[in-house]
Amino acid sequence: MSKTIERIKGSLDDLEDTLKIYFVDKAPALPDSAKQLLADLAYWLALVGLIMGAISIIQWALALMGGSLFLSFMFYSPMGSFGIISTVYMLFIIGLLFLEIKALPYLKDKKREGWQYLYYATWLSVIMPLVFFNLIGMVLSFVIGFYFLFQVREYFK
Repeated sequence: MSKTIERIKGSLDDLEDTLKIYFVDKAPALPDSAKQLLADLAYWLALVGLIMGAISIIQWALALMGGSLFLSFMFYSPMGSFGIISTVYMLFIIGLLFLEIKALPYLKDKKREGWQYLYYATWLSVIMPLVFFNLIGMVLSFVIGFYFLFQVREYFK
């Protein structure tokens, strides 16, 4: 891994302890049965996210090739040309898919590495709306994503 990626990973790992304070110690806890259910479903939820992301990429590729008038309108950017904004968006989706693919085998066995990949994917899902100036989306992704992720953290060893 490059030094930049290692530094980013190290910074995110340092933030994990701080986020744990707010999303586990200070936030109201989910009932243990709900935590257990979410931990048990993590593999399947990631798989559904993976399928939905793959469908988005297929739709984008078809629209890019002119495969459908409806899809072309869906990915047309009013800020200029077709594809620039949607391409950046798809790069984020590809990054999320990559992290979910990496997480899947670990999530099935409830290993810590699976949770860690979801942690990085959650950060990516927080950055994505920020890039598109969607501050409400960013805040919602941050609060909701990290709340549920940290609530099930203890189930991944």
